[in-house]
Amino acid sequence: MGKHIVRPARMEEAAALAEIKSRYVKALFRGFLSAEYLKGLHETYFLPEVRRWLEGEYQVDVLEIDGKAEGFVTYGQDPDDASRGFILEVGIMPSGSWLEKDILMRSCMDKLAEKYEIARVQTVKDNFRARFLFEQFGFRSDGTQRLVTIDGTDLRIIRLICRLPQK
Repeated sequence: MGKHIVRPARMEEAAALAEIKSRYVKALFRGFLSAEYLKGLHETYFLPEVRRWLEGEYQVDVLEIDGKAEGFVTYGQDPDDASRGFILEVGIMPSGSWLEKDILMRSCMDKLAEKYEIARVQTVKDNFRARFLFEQFGFRSDGTQRLVTIDGTDLRIIRLICRLPQK
């Protein structure tokens, strides 16, 4: 097993992070969105968003394995409630292991717990892999749902809440 490090992302890694996002989004939404739509989600599609994060919109930490970025987590203050933390994305290469997801989630939750007692995340209700990941860390649905339409497909997004461990 290689050396795993979680560290703040750097602007010069924007393209690498956009590539990770492209690959994990395609894997995450396979079966939910059309193959044609997913095929168009290239690194360049996500690059402006990743750059906004790195310019300070959110905190972005990278999971580096043997010197190479293999995943990231994007988090910060909940845009809907300033008293809560918010995990925007946990992006791992599709080949990523449970250990890698665990390392990123624990690091992120520890950092959020320094400022907040509660954190929020949102995910597609029927995406059981994503829900399972968050539920393993104590996130539970609070019953809030909204419908979004992407590429003509309606997706039900649920909100999950977690009380963060305080030290």
